[in-house]
Amino acid sequence: MLLFNNQIYGLTKGQYSPTSLRGQKAKSTPFGSLEEPINPILFALAAGASFVARSIDNDALHLGNILEAAIKHKGTSFVEIMQTCVVFNDEAFDHVRDKSKKEENVLNLRENEPLLFNGGQKGIGLDTELLKPIIVDSHDARVMTHESDKQFKASLLGSMLWPEFPMPIGIFHRSEKPTYEDLKQHQDEIVKRNAKSTELKDLLHGSNTWQV
Repeated sequence: MLLFNNQIYGLTKGQYSPTSLRGQKAKSTPFGSLEEPINPILFALAAGASFVARSIDNDALHLGNILEAAIKHKGTSFVEIMQTCVVFNDEAFDHVRDKSKKEENVLNLRENEPLLFNGGQKGIGLDTELLKPIIVDSHDARVMTHESDKQFKASLLGSMLWPEFPMPIGIFHRSEKPTYEDLKQHQDEIVKRNAKSTELKDLLHGSNTWQV
């Protein structure tokens, strides 16, 4: 599943969307949107997606790697792609799409590596009392390591929003679990194996029928 997020409904001529920022003026909100935008990453995690990631439309190498990983994943994959709408929201995600701003505004998630940004000078730690992410010096012992199989960490990273935090990109969460198709096939095999008869007549006149 790919979510192209430009914080606007562009194809319908510029109405505000579920990801539009509060106060954003659009054709359907001329005085500014009153609602807080939904968080696509937290939404996907709450829905139970076993692969959740985010990338940027103008970073071809990163986006290509993320899409390849999503395709190879066995299960439901969700990828948020941050992009601009050149007609109705041309400055969407400018803080991460502009190459001159990415270093201080983007946190690249790399498996089993410390969560560092701003040229490796700053890191993301954990406030153990409030259970919230915090920005710390890169040498601080509280700097966390990225582990995509830990859903708690994925939720922490998903809650990080710019400008308070750098915007995380990469694979937030990846877990292996049986898919619906696998479970359904296994269930069908058990039912067939335990069935007393596979004749249609017997199935239609089984124990769950009654006369009126």
